[in-house]
Amino acid sequence: MNRTQRQYQQQVYKLNSTLESRTSENSRLHLSQRNCLKNLSALSNNVTILEKNITTLNSDLSELNRTHSDLRHQFNQLEMTYRHITENKAQICQYLTRRRETTCPHDWIKKEDRCYFISVISKSYDGAMGHCSEHDSRLLEIDSDEEKKFVSSAVYRYVTYWIGKCADRNVASDLLYELNYGSPTCRKCESQGWNYHSSYSCKRNFRFICEKSAPFYPDVPEEIRGLCQHPVGPTSIK
Repeated sequence: MNRTQRQYQQQVYKLNSTLESRTSENSRLHLSQRNCLKNLSALSNNVTILEKNITTLNSDLSELNRTHSDLRHQFNQLEMTYRHITENKAQICQYLTRRRETTCPHDWIKKEDRCYFISVISKSYDGAMGHCSEHDSRLLEIDSDEEKKFVSSAVYRYVTYWIGKCADRNVASDLLYELNYGSPTCRKCESQGWNYHSSYSCKRNFRFICEKSAPFYPDVPEEIRGLCQHPVGPTSIK
């Protein structure tokens, strides 16, 4: 083999080596490209799944916001109901914790289960009846000697009062009551017009006496007192 052939063979060898190297490099590049495409596809799938998850989370968040709004609305309604219950409970507790000694209104006198109002102003018979009616009462009807003694001890002497009935008479209208010289007297007023200036004229104004039953408030059990003393309130929602 001459020199020229050897040189040619060397060049062919180098060319083959270079070609093999290029082929190997191209194979590696193709492999890397395939791997990149696979990774890109996987990444794209992950992005799609993430977007679906974000959509689901947004939907859940919207539902939670609606639920929170509904709960706040319900809480506000419960709070208003609680205020009404608290106000009613306060009134009920005040009602239940009263004592029988305080059942008669101010300026009225309590005797056993009755309340008596002895006026210091004068009215006609109809005016006296109207005043008593406005206070859920009636003109005094003396039903017993004990009641007559009590009234005699409470009124002023030599003062005339309108009443409804005496214990010893069945008169139920236009009746006058007096306590003179320690002895109570009941009499029918005089209705004649010419007798207007008479001491007992039905047209004159006299003081009057009203009576009514004293409201009964039963004793309150200890458990109810405890409820009245320890109110329970709602907690706040942010």
